[in-house]
Amino acid sequence: MRYNNELQILRAYAIIAVLLGHMSIMLPDFLMHGYSAVSLFFVLSGYLAAVNFQYKYDGKEVKNYLIVKNEFISKVFRLVPSMWIWILIYFFIGSYINFLGGSYGDTARWFVEIKHVLTGTYNYYLAGLPIGGLIGQYWSLFVEIHFYILFTMLFIFLKKRSQRIILSSAIIFLTTFLFRPLTEAGLIRYCTHTQLDALFAGVVLGLTVHGKKEKIVIPAYAKKLIMYGLLILLFILPYFLDNSWHPNFKYPLYTLISALIVLGGGSNSGWVWNGDSRGKIKKLLVDIGNKSFSIYISHIIFYSGIYYNIYILFPQDFKESALGIFSQTIFLLAVAYLIGIISNKLIEEPYIKLGKTFRGKEKFYDK
Repeated sequence: MRYNNELQILRAYAIIAVLLGHMSIMLPDFLMHGYSAVSLFFVLSGYLAAVNFQYKYDGKEVKNYLIVKNEFISKVFRLVPSMWIWILIYFFIGSYINFLGGSYGDTARWFVEIKHVLTGTYNYYLAGLPIGGLIGQYWSLFVEIHFYILFTMLFIFLKKRSQRIILSSAIIFLTTFLFRPLTEAGLIRYCTHTQLDALFAGVVLGLTVHGKKEKIVIPAYAKKLIMYGLLILLFILPYFLDNSWHPNFKYPLYTLISALIVLGGGSNSGWVWNGDSRGKIKKLLVDIGNKSFSIYISHIIFYSGIYYNIYILFPQDFKESALGIFSQTIFLLAVAYLIGIISNKLIEEPYIKLGKTFRGKEKFYDK
């Protein structure tokens, strides 16, 4: 498939919004509500899952067990090693912080959280807590793991595109109008196990619009205006809606806006970026997007563990000054990116290559 840099840039924007929301500094409130960016991540994941599955398997003679083997090995080697290595890093750094008199959980809390990681229920465990977990960002990782299992099974048994679209649409409907409304109140609960609408909205996009040419010619400046207007709207809406809108209404709205964003970015026709392909800013954003998983999975220990215990020592005047806020923001973004680069190079990429070795070299022949 043609590589789509625009989707990587969307990933970069989403991870930056998440990083801003996780910073323990005095940023303006509208920058601290970037959790809606996770809906964009989910729509992107569903979209790429559908597109990749069709590209690899549809129209080819492939045994179901080979599909399961390929997809299982691919996802396990991409997600699990990074997760467990960073859990160990978090545990040892957190224990050292506690030893020095700082704060980052206790041993009992760590063992409870690790138990739920081992059983694949961490997102449900986190949903029942009044506060975030020590490795709180991992809730979305487990949502995606559960989705990939469900998605692969459904696509194996449903061969027709129309069947896949109907079932995916049914899952969106049930999540929006049944699962989420029946969920007990609590913000974190809505963020965990009721995000199938965003994931399967991406699946529907991948099944219906991927590869199709735009029928209406839209000027480049208009595309940019629409795309960046939607991105800004998605990232700041929670600031205005958190105290006034019920989650049953907010999350479908975030999914809808994210789907419109992916609809433009997935076309790869300049909705997100049509400038000089060699531009340094574009290269940086694409690289951040490529490393967004490593950045996402590794940043919390620095933000909530290390930097939080340093931040409380800063003078209040510095914390509240524009220069102090700006310098800390740039510093925290840069450190998260640097840690992501290291994690990607030393953990994610080697295990992805190892997974390819385990998958072998099966050839899927056209029917």
